[in-house]
Amino acid sequence: TIGNYAFINCPAIEATEIECDITTISISMYQQSGVSSIQLPYNVSSIKADAFNGCKNLKSVSIPNRITSLDIRVFANCTELETVTLGSGIKVIPDRLFYNCPKLDNVVISDNVTTLNNYVFQKCTNLSKIYIGKNCTSIGTSIFDSCPNVTVYGYRNSVAADYANNNSLTFVALDD
Repeated sequence: TIGNYAFINCPAIEATEIECDITTISISMYQQSGVSSIQLPYNVSSIKADAFNGCKNLKSVSIPNRITSLDIRVFANCTELETVTLGSGIKVIPDRLFYNCPKLDNVVISDNVTTLNNYVFQKCTNLSKIYIGKNCTSIGTSIFDSCPNVTVYGYRNSVAADYANNNSLTFVALDD
């Protein structure tokens, strides 16, 4: 195993190419490091709290389908993060996952996600489009706080439609 905080504040580390049999990216493992790309070992199924928090060089993230667990603030404060693809293994989007990622623009939430917890996209000021799958049954508090131009894409009579309506957000139905 590679312990918590292993590479915290290591600006010289630019990639996550780990060739060992770890199953978890530890708490704050790469926090505030120079990571600009992520390639997760095949055995990894879980990413713990703050693992990539504050990685200012990270621009794109693709979470493979084999990842089934993400903790809070994994990608918070990644100020250059622009695009995100979440694999089908994720069912719950934890609190503040993308907190303060001001360049994040477009996010697709897979149909497998059932829960979007609190403040997920808070301070993602450039967020303009979010696609929320039809199986989402719970959306937490203020997930789009300080996201002035966000449009929610989803399905009629869904939790996403209700959330957009109740929070005065633009909603576009995908089932037209």
